[in-house]
Amino acid sequence: MALCYVDRVAVDFCARPFAAQLIYSTVDLGSVPLPDTYDLIWCGSLLTHVHADQWRALLGLFSKHLSNSGLLVFTTHGRLQADNLRSKRNTLGLPDWAASTIVSDYEHFGFGYQNYWGKEGYGIQRSSPWWVCSQVI
Repeated sequence: MALCYVDRVAVDFCARPFAAQLIYSTVDLGSVPLPDTYDLIWCGSLLTHVHADQWRALLGLFSKHLSNSGLLVFTTHGRLQADNLRSKRNTLGLPDWAASTIVSDYEHFGFGYQNYWGKEGYGIQRSSPWWVCSQVI
């Protein structure tokens, strides 16, 4: 088992109890130094926080390192989360204009993204099922 994350302290902490191989991530997700192929790649709550360009880089990385019979599992923010933004039930601390922009882009293009305030390259996105499928095919 390999454990990969950008925060080195978190990787070190989690790796000990799981006896996992340590892999330190980089901001350039397409160049993460994965040393092997894997039967399972699980990616939770990462694609939900990056722009579409980072999706392509990360899915490309996964594709290169997934075994022929392997399984990729990842989480997204889709319809329900878009509805939450649209109805202002949960704006995740985003200003109104940013939440509105995400919803508008989601409705028009299938994908909407905005950076968190002061966090270039890290934010919140909404992705439609058809857009997600178009990225993995």
